[in-house]
Amino acid sequence: MGKHFRDEQIEEFLKVYVARFPDAVERMEHVMLNPFDDNDELMSQNFREIYQVAQSMEFFTAYATHEPSAIHHLVRDVARRVSDGLGPMGSRKINY
Repeated sequence: MGKHFRDEQIEEFLKVYVARFPDAVERMEHVMLNPFDDNDELMSQNFREIYQVAQSMEFFTAYATHEPSAIHHLVRDVARRVSDGLGPMGSRKINY
């Protein structure tokens, strides 16, 4: 479960993603902070949107030509970056 994309690529992706879907990061944070809610639809929506945006990103399409799990790698790296913005693991207020 290592990191697959460079920080610059993830930042570039997030700029395009948030420009196209302004509430995307808030939805991802909601899922992370409320893990016991019924978040299936939010998670599916985020995944679909990430896939849509990724198709327009040159770094992703180049990576995807030789990596069948490219979208899963991107989703994992993006989620890790958004999670980092919430602060260290022990400082997060998780809603139970």
